[in-house]
Amino acid sequence: MKCAIWDSFKNICKLKEKMEMLNLDVDLCYMWIDDARLEDCIREGLNCVSYQRILELWDMAEIDAVIISAEKGDQTQANNIWGRIERLKNGGIGEIYVIPATLEKMPIEEMSEYDRNNFLVKEDEFTEPVVVKWLAFEGCNLNCSGCSHFAPINKEPKMLTIDELRRDLLQFKNKFHYIKNIEFLGGEPLLNKDIGEFVKEAHAIFPYANIMIITNGLLIPTLKEEVLEAFSRCNVRVSVSLYEETDKLLNEIKVILEKYKIRLRLPSAKEKFRIQYNTVGSGDYVKNWYSCGDSFCHTIVNGKIAGCYYAVTVKHANAYFGLEIPHEEYEYDIYDEKLSAAEIIKKITVPTNLCSYCNCSNSNTPFATWKKAGKEKNISDWFVDK
Repeated sequence: MKCAIWDSFKNICKLKEKMEMLNLDVDLCYMWIDDARLEDCIREGLNCVSYQRILELWDMAEIDAVIISAEKGDQTQANNIWGRIERLKNGGIGEIYVIPATLEKMPIEEMSEYDRNNFLVKEDEFTEPVVVKWLAFEGCNLNCSGCSHFAPINKEPKMLTIDELRRDLLQFKNKFHYIKNIEFLGGEPLLNKDIGEFVKEAHAIFPYANIMIITNGLLIPTLKEEVLEAFSRCNVRVSVSLYEETDKLLNEIKVILEKYKIRLRLPSAKEKFRIQYNTVGSGDYVKNWYSCGDSFCHTIVNGKIAGCYYAVTVKHANAYFGLEIPHEEYEYDIYDEKLSAAEIIKKITVPTNLCSYCNCSNSNTPFATWKKAGKEKNISDWFVDK
C-alpha cells in the first residue's frame, strides 16, 4: 500500500521501523507538508508534497491511502486531526488512516494485541482525543472577574475526588482506549489537596499521555515535597497563567520547579480579559468554532464530556444571573453504553449551536482590564448582548 503521511520529520525513521516490525503492508512514499519552501524536496527518504499534490497523486492512483499522525496534530484549527481528515475527504481521498499518538510513542513490546491491530486505524474509527480536561476544583483563590470558567460566581464549587477521577480514567480507558493529553485545571487545581495523587493516577492508567496542570501559580511555593516529586516523576508540565500577583512570585516559582526538574510553560501575561460570551446566541456558531482556540479542549465533569469547558461550566452563569443558555444537550455521558466512543468524538469535534453564545469571531468584542471579582458580580464582566 503506497501512502502519503502527515507526520514530523524527526519521527519518521522510527515510525518506518515500527511499521516494519508490526508487519504492516505500508510503503511510505510522500510526506504531506505545509511549508511551500520544502515542496519537491526529499527529506528522510520521502518526497515532500503539498495538499494539492496529494489530491493529484490520489487521482492518478499513485497513492492508495493517506496516513495522519495524531502525535503531530494538536488542538489548533490548523493542525487538528479531524480538520485534516475533513480536508482530505472534501478533496476526494477515499482511504484515510490515523496513527494514535499513544501508539506512536509506545514500544512494541508493551503493545497488546488490540494496540497492534489498531496501530493504523480507519479515520471514522479514530477516537483518541487530543486533550481531555478535568476540573480539579471549581473554586479559585484569585477569582478573576470575567473568568471563562465562572469560578467567582459558582455558588457550590465542586472538589474532584480521587475516586471520581479514577473511575473516569478507567472508563475512558475502557471506551476510548487512548488520550493524547490530560490536563487538570479549575478554578484553581492546586487547591485540591489530592492533586499529586491525580497526576500519579493519570500517569498509571495512561502512561503515554502528556499531563499538564494549568494554574495561577500562587500556591506553588506552598506545595509539599511529595506533590512536587509526583509532578516530576510523572513528567508533568505546569502551565502558569501570568497574572499580576503571580508575576511577583515568578522567580520563586521558577527556582522550585527547576529544583524538581518540572517543566514550566509560561503563556503571555494576563493583563486583560475578552468579554467572551453573549446571552442571546447572536454569534455565527460555525465561524466562532473555527476561530476558537478551545474547540478541542474536551472537558469532563460528573462523568460527562463536552466539546469544550463552556458546556459544563455555563450552568453556573445560568444559576447566578438567571440565564437560560442551553448546555445539557452538548454534554455526553461516557458511561452510556448506547454511545460509542466514535459517536461521542463525532459530536464533540464539530461546531454546535452552543458556539453561537461565544464571541470568538467578533473582532469588535470589548476587552476588560484584569481585576478580581468584587462582592457584586456584574453580568457585563462576562457577557455582551449585542
